[in-house]
Amino acid sequence: MFSTESAAPHGERRAKARVGQYDPAALTRRERVVLAEMARGFDNPTIAEHLCLTRSTLSHYVSSIYAKLGVTTRVRAVLLARERGWTDPNAEWTAPKPGAE
Repeated sequence: MFSTESAAPHGERRAKARVGQYDPAALTRRERVVLAEMARGFDNPTIAEHLCLTRSTLSHYVSSIYAKLGVTTRVRAVLLARERGWTDPNAEWTAPKPGAE
């Protein structure tokens, strides 16, 4: 069975992001690059080839992106990235301030 928590240092547990919650600042540089490639319309095999990754590794990156952005589909991740201007992996990404939406 899948857990709703992920492992943290020293055996502690922390909850994954819930759907609708997102923390773009938590994305690693590589995850930002993957998300930008997704937003450009590339599929996983193409992104894996572009970034010299195995498909399995890329799949792990995509799953991590979904969890950190609080989404469950590629379409939602890409729409969120485009709406928020997160399609440039070199830009500083921040979540909007509460109440600013």
